Amino acid sequence: MGQAAQRVLKQPSLSQPRLRKRLDDAFTVGTAVKREPCPTRIAVQRAVLRHNRANLPGPFQKLLSPASWRALPPEVRARFATEPGEQKPKLYAGRVIETRLSFAGRLLARLAGIIGTPLPETDGATGPASVSVANNAKLKGQIWTRVYGRAGQFPQVVHSVKRFQGPTGLEEFVGPGATWGIGMTLRLTVEDGALVFRSNRYFVQAGHLRITLPKWLSPGEMAITHRQVKGSEFQFLLELDHPVFGPLIRQDCRFTDTTTNKE
Repeated sequence: MGQAAQRVLKQPSLSQPRLRKRLDDAFTVGTAVKREPCPTRIAVQRAVLRHNRANLPGPFQKLLSPASWRALPPEVRARFATEPGEQKPKLYAGRVIETRLSFAGRLLARLAGIIGTPLPETDGATGPASVSVANNAKLKGQIWTRVYGRAGQFPQVVHSVKRFQGPTGLEEFVGPGATWGIGMTLRLTVEDGALVFRSNRYFVQAGHLRITLPKWLSPGEMAITHRQVKGSEFQFLLELDHPVFGPLIRQDCRFTDTTTNKE
C-alpha cells in the first residue's frame, strides 16, 4: 500500500463514504483535469478477471457431470475448458489417416452436398487437414471450419456451428444460411477417457420453422470421438452407422494444437 493511502487510513475522523473517496484518490495519479488509474490497481483487476474466467466452467464442461469431466485427460480438459474468441480462433493442424465410405455412404455424402458438403466425399482419401474454431455472436455458437486436402483437387471445406441450446444443451448445424439447413442435437459423454459427441435427433430448419425428423428418416447414428494421443496430438474420429445399411462413413484424423489462448 502506498504512503498516500496509509496517511488516509490514519485519519480517524473521516466517515465511511469520505474514507472510500480519499482511498480512491490516493490510488489515483494525475491532475484533476486528467486522472489515470493506478497501474498497480489495473494489474490486480486484470489478474482477478483472469482468475475468475479460468475457474468458470466452459459450455462443454457444463454438459458433463463433475466426475465425467475429471475423467478426461488434462490436455482434453484444457482444450475444451475455454472458449475461442471471434477474432482469436483456436487452430489445429494435422492429417487424415483414413477415410472409408460404403456405397450407401457415398450416396449420402453426395446428397448432403446440397447443404454444403458436411460429410467426407472421397473413399480412401488421406492428406493434410486443419480445423479452426471461433465464436460467432450472430450465430450464437462456435463456428467449426474443417479443411481437408484432396490430391489433384481443391480442398474440401466443411462449415458448421455448434450451438449450446436445444433439448440436450448442444446441437450442430450445417447449411447455406444461419437458419436454413439441417442439424442434429448432440449428447456429450466420456467413454474410456475420450470425449464423445453422439447424435440424438436430426432436424430440418427453414427460418423459424424447425421440424424434427422421425428416426426412420435419419441418416444414422453419428459419433465423433475426441481422444488424446500424446503430447498435443489428439484423434478426431467420425463414424456414421445406419441400422439397416450398416457402417456408412468412417474418417480418422490426427491433429495437434497450434495455438494457445492466453488473455
